[in-house]
Amino acid sequence: MLLIIMLTLISGPHPLLQEQALRRPLPCWTIDGSDHPENPVDILHYDLAIEVFRDIQEIYGITGITMTSAGTTVSDIRLDLRQLTVDSVWDATGDLAFHQQDDSLFITLSSPLAPADTAELFVAYGGFPYHESWGGFWFHPYITYHIGVGIYTPGQCMGKCMFPCWDFQNDKATYDFHITCPDTLYAVANGDSAGVDYEAGKATFHWTFDQPLPTYLVTMAVGEYAVLHDSTDSRIYYYVYEWEIDDALGSFTNVDLMLANLESLYGPYPWDCRFSLVETPNGDMEHTSAIAHWANAVNGNNYWDWLIAHEMTHHWWGCCVSHADWQSIWLKESFATYGEALWMETYGEDEYTEYMVQSIMIPYLNSGELFPVAYPETPAQIFSYTTYEKAASVLHMLRYVLGDQDFFDSMNWLFQQHMYGLITNQDFHDAVEYVTGEDIDWFMDTWIYDWGYPVYDITSSWTGTLDAWELTVELSQVQTTGPVFEMPLEFLVQGVSQDTLVTMWNDSAYQAQSYQVSFEPVDVVFDPYSHILCGNVLTGIEGPSSPPGGLGTVHLGPNPCRGSATVIWPGTENWDLTVTVYDMSGRTCLRGRLVPGERTLDVSSLPPATYLLDIRGEGSTRQSARLVVLE
Repeated sequence: MLLIIMLTLISGPHPLLQEQALRRPLPCWTIDGSDHPENPVDILHYDLAIEVFRDIQEIYGITGITMTSAGTTVSDIRLDLRQLTVDSVWDATGDLAFHQQDDSLFITLSSPLAPADTAELFVAYGGFPYHESWGGFWFHPYITYHIGVGIYTPGQCMGKCMFPCWDFQNDKATYDFHITCPDTLYAVANGDSAGVDYEAGKATFHWTFDQPLPTYLVTMAVGEYAVLHDSTDSRIYYYVYEWEIDDALGSFTNVDLMLANLESLYGPYPWDCRFSLVETPNGDMEHTSAIAHWANAVNGNNYWDWLIAHEMTHHWWGCCVSHADWQSIWLKESFATYGEALWMETYGEDEYTEYMVQSIMIPYLNSGELFPVAYPETPAQIFSYTTYEKAASVLHMLRYVLGDQDFFDSMNWLFQQHMYGLITNQDFHDAVEYVTGEDIDWFMDTWIYDWGYPVYDITSSWTGTLDAWELTVELSQVQTTGPVFEMPLEFLVQGVSQDTLVTMWNDSAYQAQSYQVSFEPVDVVFDPYSHILCGNVLTGIEGPSSPPGGLGTVHLGPNPCRGSATVIWPGTENWDLTVTVYDMSGRTCLRGRLVPGERTLDVSSLPPATYLLDIRGEGSTRQSARLVVLE
């Protein structure tokens, strides 16, 4: 998922690399054992009837819930429901006793539910639905829509803002939707359309999704939508603002190719329904079969293909094979972020490598984050460069270590074993070892379960004559945090008219190795194909460079801030910068100019919230970043 869009425009040679994502929410709640509690019942199906009243910004709904006991006899159940009032609860026997407390709805069943028995009940409710700065149920002037994940909401699942449910990411059910709105509007939800009924100026749209789906991936949107059907792949639909059809035709030209690419890597599209992009004021969010796609990305060009590739990849990794808990969220975000690079690989190996370095590796290295990929301890660590960019780099490195065949065979075996289910860190580990027959503890222990990254100090020297030369490479890992990283390291030995590639299996803090070559070396290039995520390589052998044009990635500090923040953009110290601040709905909140020597941005007039900063320098240089303003 890409919960917050943060755009960076870099001065790069390839037009498809002009924008990249920086996705760093900074929520303040903490993770505890309630992250995924056991539910005494297993909910099998939700039947949602929701009427949208745009003029008063309220919804009224009736949710039918089909459930079975999870193993013991159950007399009472608890559901999640936020900021909506329940009018009544009933089953086939009549009204049921219930009460609401905070975000919980407690219901007493008409008779105990024994193991293997099935029950159905109905909840009528309504009111003004809740949303935070990102997720929840939103009313905009022309679009009403739901985002299933929250950033600042404990537990993160926001299904409870739309309907009563067991709102945890590890619980899956099937769905029917009956969405009623004025007949001048169009309603879309997960799955496939099952028809529409018109009566007395209203339309009720029926959508059905008959495969297991967690509540955080459930969505609906109502608005002035035009429905576009892809002319190449009949499974693909686009729901776009009526006035942006021409832009949509330009922005979605590669969607069918992306879907075909992912199917070639991971197998057939795993859903028995359409794939849709639904234009919304904020995004992106990978609601299964109905991605909420940011309206600003529907602009007539393909700069945002990486974003579509990210969310589309989630339909394999995240929607179908889901993380068992939020602490293992890297298992979906790594694949989605890596999916951006795999889309770039369809243009060529150079484009793939450049995207990996510039859009994935460098943002992580510049983030300053030093904590393990596995088991993040705070929500700020869940939605982090470590979870997205470092974890994607781990997949990139594992592919290098295993080779293409074993890597993709391992990932496909993992996917096939856990389709429509849940996976853990150990499942990933076991899949690779099962398929390859290799022990990868050495890789997982450092890159997944430990923290940091290697920093190499390397020197090389050579002696010899004619066609007999001995090259000696000395390497030290000089990082001050984290373990010694065991990795195969490549060195390109360059001569006047020929070169050769040699490999060192580095498994100690200091290592020296000699190689025999048949020509006089003139240079030694470390990691020439950018396989390794590492810090600054010392003593003249370069690692990943800064973004093209000599510009670094923009940073804001402190972030979160109170009153003001400093804009740090390496390479622009002598430039005037123009800064525009937007809220998450795209509304302009502040504009200003920062001159050389004064990079402090006054945000004291802004209410506490998350904002996007569009920062422009000379020529076409432009970057954006997120800023969280506190009280």
